[in-house]
Amino acid sequence: AFEDCETILRTTAGLHEDPLVISLLIEIAVNTSALKQMQLVLDQSDPPPACLRSAMTVLEEAGKPGRMTRVLKGERCFAIPGASDLVIDLLTDDVHGIFIGPRPPFYRRPFLRCRAIDETTRFVRYLGLLLEVAELPWCEAKPRIDEIPMPSMDEHLPRVFDISSFETMADSIFAWNVLAARLHLTRTGIALKLYRAATGCYPDGLSDLVPDYLCALPGDPFSGKELVYRPEGGGFILYSLGANLADDAGV
Repeated sequence: AFEDCETILRTTAGLHEDPLVISLLIEIAVNTSALKQMQLVLDQSDPPPACLRSAMTVLEEAGKPGRMTRVLKGERCFAIPGASDLVIDLLTDDVHGIFIGPRPPFYRRPFLRCRAIDETTRFVRYLGLLLEVAELPWCEAKPRIDEIPMPSMDEHLPRVFDISSFETMADSIFAWNVLAARLHLTRTGIALKLYRAATGCYPDGLSDLVPDYLCALPGDPFSGKELVYRPEGGGFILYSLGANLADDAGV
């Protein structure tokens, strides 16, 4: 997982200095790597039910609603307060909620200080718009993200935020949907394995898993509908439609 982060950081200019982006990359890479391994184990074997239940407990915690919102707010690095609080903090010289380490030298110059306040206000406004759509299914979030205007930055002045941070935050919502799809597929796959261990066969439909194996059916974060499932050849096919929303029969 950390190798995945390292590759992204090396190939994407400017991102290595942004702690919020680094936090986001690690959050997604670690979970994606772990889920890939878990799915491989599920595909190749039938772990004991006790093992499956332990894995389900961890996955339910990881998939709780609001997780992408917490990541976008920088929970793993630093908290970004509301826009009004942020501007007040800047005006009163309390900047440790924004800058990591010593204050930038340009912050002491009145004109550039005003620019810093302006950029920060635009950053928080943009972040607020992203947070409004962060937990929506991708089919609903994508059109709204496309309509959010990218904050403009004055190229002739020192910047508080790198413009690549804004672009990465929007992209991260898509990345979170990919991760959420893996979470939902893995949880549902474990529930199917537990159902088979108890009954000797896989269910005809996913609704049979509720409430004994799942409190509620995890949806497809891309389509906003149920995951596609069907029993097949003594096993089962289970998949998300993906970003293009095309049903390719699980290929």
